Amino acid sequence: MTDIYVPTKKIEMVKSLALEQTESDFHTAHFDMRTAWVRKKFDDKGNLIFESEPQHNSFTTQGDILVASVFLGYNPSGTQWKGHGYWALGYGKPSWDALPAPPPVDPNAAVLVHELPDSPVGFNRQETECYFLTEQNIPTAAPTRKLEIKARFGVLQGNGDRREWGIFGGNASSTRNTGYLFDAVHHVKDTKTADPKQYEVLYVHVEFKLPKGQ
Repeated sequence: MTDIYVPTKKIEMVKSLALEQTESDFHTAHFDMRTAWVRKKFDDKGNLIFESEPQHNSFTTQGDILVASVFLGYNPSGTQWKGHGYWALGYGKPSWDALPAPPPVDPNAAVLVHELPDSPVGFNRQETECYFLTEQNIPTAAPTRKLEIKARFGVLQGNGDRREWGIFGGNASSTRNTGYLFDAVHHVKDTKTADPKQYEVLYVHVEFKLPKGQ
């Protein structure tokens, strides 16, 4: 049994629960990316105690630039340029709570609306893990068009009322508002407290598809 999610028109949780979803609204004339994300909470023994439904997130113009720069092998002197680097959480705006749904992410956004503070170090931004997935959604060392990106937030990390998150690459660091915003989400408020018996892991799946034929 696997807990990996597939970012397609039908996102199927392999735990036999199928949810109809539409594709991400992000499309360009030449490049197409599909995505889905999920949040899980675990107890101190590693047992799953909460799992959100898969939801779509939004790619940004900076994400386009980041993908192109990685393809080119861009690596300016003095930096460790990455396609992915840090997963950041944000407060968003409390006024969103009164809306039927949070506002969409600005496709030209370069930072979160209100990223959580970066003090103490590691409170907010966490380094991401990333690996390829097979068509059967199994992690693999061989290159494929599917990726899973994840980040773990421990007891004292990322606490508070959160309404947004983003993945930053390029020259991103643990300091907030640094790097290129690859993709982001505005979501219903979720509150994390410093519960010593819980930690959370956020996952996002990305599927890259170039148009075929003429």
